[in-house]
Amino acid sequence: MTSRPAVTPRCWSRGRSTCGTGEPVNTSKAGGGIRPDGSWRNWAGNQRSYPARIERPTTEAEVVDLVRRAVADDLRVRVVGAGHSFTAVARTDDVLVSLDELTGVAAVDDDTGRVTVRAGMRLCDLNPELDARGLAMPNLGDIAYQSVAGAISTSTHGTGLGFQSIAAGVVGLRLVTGDGTVVVLDDDHDPDLRDVARVGLGALGVVTEVTLQCVPAFNLHAIDEIMAVDDVVAAFDSWAEETDHAEFFWMPHTGMAQVKRNTRTIEAPRPARNIGHAARRRWKRFKNKELLENVAFGALNHMGRLRPSSIPRLNNLVFDEVGRAEYLTTS
Repeated sequence: MTSRPAVTPRCWSRGRSTCGTGEPVNTSKAGGGIRPDGSWRNWAGNQRSYPARIERPTTEAEVVDLVRRAVADDLRVRVVGAGHSFTAVARTDDVLVSLDELTGVAAVDDDTGRVTVRAGMRLCDLNPELDARGLAMPNLGDIAYQSVAGAISTSTHGTGLGFQSIAAGVVGLRLVTGDGTVVVLDDDHDPDLRDVARVGLGALGVVTEVTLQCVPAFNLHAIDEIMAVDDVVAAFDSWAEETDHAEFFWMPHTGMAQVKRNTRTIEAPRPARNIGHAARRRWKRFKNKELLENVAFGALNHMGRLRPSSIPRLNNLVFDEVGRAEYLTTS
């Protein structure tokens, strides 16, 4: 990996508008829940902190530099990804590191299906690149906005009795330890420590690169529907045995749940019959996945926090808008 010229990485220091070499604070690129005032909060908004310094490295060499400067200043270092954890794992009043600019695919081994990515790459950016090469992650969670390093470090998982968490697919890591040393962990270099570090919660150092064991791309036969909770509970054990991925979401104050079942298949999604059919497909997917599951659901959650007494009625509104859908989609 090549390094940039030796300059102080971009950072923000509380009480000053510039830091290090004098580069202005770049709030337009603030990521990982970093706010324009220099504070940080997680995705859910239940964790906040005011770090003394914020670092945004773009290379591994810059990570080494910021760790050594933190040691010299007697400051602790915490790394943040997309901030999707509900816990205080990324909160700090010392040095907060965002890896949002340490991204991209570093290497692909087409023979083994092993793909090396930089730690800050988001899953939603990685998945299309894998698909273009005929590869896929063995398993994923519901949300694809996490960084690769954040997803493995917090043991993000998907569903399915026959599948493991994302971290289980990690076959190699590059790690910057607490004294600024770069450690390589793989099959040939301390594999036992690699197995510990892949779900390290940031305690062993800053992950800069991750090598993932990917699988050939596949398709999914998906069924999404609303069912009575009692029926879901009665059928769930058989679904778990017969379906690759099964999950449900119960809405409190209702007797209903949203059920999602996905089975891997070699059958390809049918092509659209015409331009109009393709447009309707795109609209339906956008409406269900973006407008209803993200925008509308997020708005209802916000309304519920403002007025808790409205939660039962709001939860029933969710099911009024969601119907049954059966379709084929790519991995």
